[in-house]
Amino acid sequence: MTSDEHDVTPVHGEAEILERVHKRGAQLRRRKRFARASAATMIVAVLFGTGLAVAHHQTKPASKGFVNPDATDSPLPTDAPADVSSTLEPDTLSITPTPTAELPPLCCVNDVVPPPATVLSPCVNSYDPACGKFYWDPAPGPNAPMTISVRASSTTVTVGETVSVTGTASDPDAQLICRKTEWGPTYIGFAVTMRAKYGRWETPDKTPGTVTETFTHVYDTPGTYKVMFEAESGACGDWGTNPYSSQGTADVTVTVVDAPTPSPTVTGSPAPSPSDSVSPSPSP
Repeated sequence: MTSDEHDVTPVHGEAEILERVHKRGAQLRRRKRFARASAATMIVAVLFGTGLAVAHHQTKPASKGFVNPDATDSPLPTDAPADVSSTLEPDTLSITPTPTAELPPLCCVNDVVPPPATVLSPCVNSYDPACGKFYWDPAPGPNAPMTISVRASSTTVTVGETVSVTGTASDPDAQLICRKTEWGPTYIGFAVTMRAKYGRWETPDKTPGTVTETFTHVYDTPGTYKVMFEAESGACGDWGTNPYSSQGTADVTVTVVDAPTPSPTVTGSPAPSPSDSVSPSPSP
């Protein structure tokens, strides 16, 4: 017995078939996503385990003559499966620090290492009373005296005339720091500062010094003036900071006079001319 295909009646309804197809597709998609996630997780775990295994078996690198007998250049075997669980144990993980190479000395001229910078103690060349009693170190020798002289271009000048003086000073154990000339009639001298010193003071070296200097001046009032040339060695005003300091003064007297008054010129009467002495002749 035969029948036409239109006479076949489906066992399930169309809606039920569509619902089953939809559920099957969703199930397949979930399985596919789960398979991808599982594969990615497995790859990450294998890579992480391999890295920890390399760190666990890594030894000190060779440096500066050190040779590791256990080190080999062969790569890790790839046929053996990585034991991820064993490499994740925290008690067996060890990290070996890399030894620091010794740095060479600082480069210097002619391979000579420069000496460290000298740092003075707070109680060296100090004015702090907490540093104790003052003393020179090393003890200074005797202080040689200064020699000083002065000369004027002229000892007698007139008011308004320029006068010059030349001073010379020499000290065998200290440099000439200050010098000046005072023309009178008042004299000031050098301003001197005396500060108490404490603790150790370094004794300076003996250094000879010589100076020659010329000064000029114009007087506007007649009189007698003492011109003073002054010099100071070793220190300028801060007296006592150099055991070889010296002061010197030399003077010269200059007399200033008024300018001479010019003599007046005497003018006589004009002599009469000959024409003025001839009388006119009388008329006939």
